[in-house]
Amino acid sequence: MTSKQQRWGRWVSALTVLVGVAVIGLLFWRITWTPEWTILTGNERARLEICRTVCLKRAWRVRASLRVLLRDKSPAVRIAAVEALNRRPDVRARLSADAAVLVSAPEPDVRARALEYLLSGAGDDWKRWAERAAAELADPEFRHSHPELTRAYVQTLVQHGDSSVVGWVLDLLERDPEQQLEPLRPATAATELARPLRERFLALLRSGSERARSFAIASLTAIDGAMRGYAAEDWVSPSGVAAGAIDSSELLTRFTVEAEWAFDIRPNFEIDVHDGVECLYLAEGAGGFMSWLQRENSTVDIGTGRFTFALEKDGNYQVWLRCWLENKCGNSTGMQIDGNEIGMFSDSEDVFRTWHWQLASPGIHLTAGRHTFDLMAFEDGVFVDKFVVLPAEEKFNLENPPPLSPLFDASLPSSLSFTAEMQHQLRGTTQKLTVWVRRNTEGVRQGRVKLTVPPPFEVLEGNEADAVFAPGVPVARSTFLVRVPPNAVAGEVEARAEFVVNGKTAAVGTVFLGVQFDWWTTGPLTSGQPRCDALMRQTDLQPAELADGWSRYPANGYDRYRRLNFEMAYGQSSGKSIFLYTEIDVAQEGDYLSLLTMDDAGPIFIDGRRVAGRSTGEALGEGLLMMQPCHLTAGRHRVFTWVWQSPADDPVGPDADRHTYNNWVFKWLLRASRHAIAPGIRGLLVPASPATGNVPPRQS
Repeated sequence: MTSKQQRWGRWVSALTVLVGVAVIGLLFWRITWTPEWTILTGNERARLEICRTVCLKRAWRVRASLRVLLRDKSPAVRIAAVEALNRRPDVRARLSADAAVLVSAPEPDVRARALEYLLSGAGDDWKRWAERAAAELADPEFRHSHPELTRAYVQTLVQHGDSSVVGWVLDLLERDPEQQLEPLRPATAATELARPLRERFLALLRSGSERARSFAIASLTAIDGAMRGYAAEDWVSPSGVAAGAIDSSELLTRFTVEAEWAFDIRPNFEIDVHDGVECLYLAEGAGGFMSWLQRENSTVDIGTGRFTFALEKDGNYQVWLRCWLENKCGNSTGMQIDGNEIGMFSDSEDVFRTWHWQLASPGIHLTAGRHTFDLMAFEDGVFVDKFVVLPAEEKFNLENPPPLSPLFDASLPSSLSFTAEMQHQLRGTTQKLTVWVRRNTEGVRQGRVKLTVPPPFEVLEGNEADAVFAPGVPVARSTFLVRVPPNAVAGEVEARAEFVVNGKTAAVGTVFLGVQFDWWTTGPLTSGQPRCDALMRQTDLQPAELADGWSRYPANGYDRYRRLNFEMAYGQSSGKSIFLYTEIDVAQEGDYLSLLTMDDAGPIFIDGRRVAGRSTGEALGEGLLMMQPCHLTAGRHRVFTWVWQSPADDPVGPDADRHTYNNWVFKWLLRASRHAIAPGIRGLLVPASPATGNVPPRQS
């Protein structure tokens, strides 16, 4: 072999080695981008993200990935894996046994989510999982912490005609005046199961709490087939109306309904105007279900809007929504018909920031008769104008939708909902509070709305107003002016509205309102700078220290959903921290519940003791609700906290319209329980000059 051939051979060998290395490197690079690699090597946050995206893979990859994720060491990942499993019913049969193992997990949240999943598609095993769920729900603390499991349990027993569920619900309402009603709502539809217990519902109406009374009225209305009043004597004898009877004029095959005509609207859904259209309003900051953030731990209030409709005949039907979507972080909403999910939106096809029609379900089989449609808040930044139901075989003409129907339902009570400009007001401000009345029959033409708001709130220009219904429209509004005095103490109250027709109460509703704590702040400080680092090492702050560079948090930095929105106050920030201080007074020593959402991380200290928060190493995100018990002694307390903002860059490319990955926000509530205020906790005014004790100026 000549030297030239030898050199050529060496070049070929070297090139072969380089190509081989490149191929191996490319393969390794491709492997490191797979879900399987992330599951094996990624941190908790990466594995949580995989739970969101793995559902888009082929079935065999979904099965293999979720089988590993369901055994993850992190409880949060196991819960997210169950959520992912719920979105792929085609792999349920292969992985149900893996999910069943989790009902014995040491973590209550994991057990609850696994049981909820197993109940949702239990088939012949429903009794087994219902008995297991009943054992868990016997613990009041567990039940209060896991309302979604409570709802799944009630729904399952109702669907299988188990009459014991109504007695179980009544037992809860009689024993526990603070029992959450939302998880028990499926029982109000169990008319035949509830009928033998009518007298117990009547007794509950006579002596129960305000919450229990409202539940009793809803059940009695369903049993008797008509709303008869809010006083016990109105229900002493059956009305003779056939329960659940449907007037032939109410039977439909195709219809359009305005979303704001929902007969039951729960916060944070409100009726308001967005982009020129009156709609079910859920702006940025309202929060929602957010299934990838542990469902029931996703935000304090999870909005719902409920409708009923009656179909003339069996068939396959399509469902459309006219909606307005904020961005990729506000492009999904939950929809259920009779408890069955019917569709979510797709990132790849969504249209942002314009009103448009979107297909929710191309075909769902529905029987003749009454059905329930639930619209649930999954993400905020989603606004819904109307929805359409029509036979699946018809072509939906976007320019000529089916006729509007008010969907009157006399077997349900009339209802009230509220729209507040601000859920927590600033001192010295006045806002409009609108009370919306939803009548249950067309025979109700008008009435009076009476509003009662406890101190320190004041209703200006009268607390009564007319509510007059336009023909064919089921809702009417009454608007009130609500004021907070300049020196009012902070805290939460429950406002109450009553709709009166011909001297008789036809509907009652309540809403929480609050006054913001008197927060003092440093403003944004860059992480790593001496002052920022020094404050991060502190666990307490004395009032005298406020004289050194602290000022009152600006009034333009609050949004309508109780949040301190630091971007509204100071503009976009990255890699910064903001420090906050306030003082509270506790009337009675006891156990309270801290409810915290923040983006991204930070602690809350009361008198130097950490009571809530998360570190920068934990999974971040604004939606996750952190609920922690908090024991407080009576008297005055100092509250010191800081909130760190991730240094993540703004997204580019298709995600550029998301603004930032992390909205820099903070919301903290102290309550008796998640949905029960603590009236004995007040936020105190911190003097403008701690050295002199001067009273601060009015906020406006």
